Amino acid sequence: MQSERAAACLPAQGRAGRGLSQLALVVLTTESGEWLEERVRESALLEEHAEMGSGLTPWAIALFVLTVAGWLLGRAGLRRERERSGAADSPTEDGVSTVARLASSVAVRVAVLVIALVVTVGAVVDVYRIGESGAMAVWHGSFSTSGSGGRD
Repeated sequence: MQSERAAACLPAQGRAGRGLSQLALVVLTTESGEWLEERVRESALLEEHAEMGSGLTPWAIALFVLTVAGWLLGRAGLRRERERSGAADSPTEDGVSTVARLASSVAVRVAVLVIALVVTVGAVVDVYRIGESGAMAVWHGSFSTSGSGGRD
């Protein structure tokens, strides 16, 4: 039974690791964008894109924090389950068990889920807007709207 519980935590640990990787990649991408910004021709669209790119880091941090919170809530739920089955040596009235009961409550889990969904939607919208502004910065004025493609 203990190995089944340990196995149940592994996917959550993987999510926390992926969340940390995602945060590192956002920071790395932002830094590389700033490096590139110094080496290309300045434009208002490029400046707008660079400013928007810096705004993605808070979203990534929030997603990482919520991923870790979800992982911790899962561990608290496992602890509570162990206490209910009598496998834990600690009494159920100590401070840790109270935290485990609160953290494993449905209301707390639903609240974290709803917040995570809102932050995820916000991050996706921000990534879309950043990508769109980057495309505009690169392609604005670089093509013909006539559709002939320069072939006559």
